[in-house]
Amino acid sequence: MIATVVSVPGGVPLAFTEIDYYVALVNGATGAAIERGYALVLAPSTAGAETWGRLPAGRG
Repeated sequence: MIATVVSVPGGVPLAFTEIDYYVALVNGATGAAIERGYALVLAPSTAGAETWGRLPAGRG
């Protein structure tokens, strides 16, 4: 699993999917992950231990 967290400055009323750079970054990371047999996980910048703890990383 490959995880990425994308954030924008606080108070900016803009989703990262509206920023071409981040869309290209996520598309590239998704392709690289799939080519290597991984999954790409996107999480909000507010993700904490509870969020990451719910993922199956290292369980197997």
